[in-house]
Amino acid sequence: MGWGASLSKGLHMITKEVLTCEICQEPIHPHPISGWAQGHNAWPLHEGRCCDSCNNLVIAERISRIANSDVLNWGSYGSEAHHALPS
Repeated sequence: MGWGASLSKGLHMITKEVLTCEICQEPIHPHPISGWAQGHNAWPLHEGRCCDSCNNLVIAERISRIANSDVLNWGSYGSEAHHALPS
């Protein structure tokens, strides 16, 4: 048995509580390789944790928010935004 299987078994034994996805309300299953059973950060769709499937929705929302914000307006970094930074 490799270290990954040992780690997975050990983490699964430590984490006896099964978390529920805050988005779909399904159980969050441990990752098959790492054994991580805490899911993903569900923000900005919900406070709390989410499953692997719902994490795809979370990532899409994060990307959408970045694309629709001024974060990608790099031109402003060299002018007004630069002057707003503390010295």
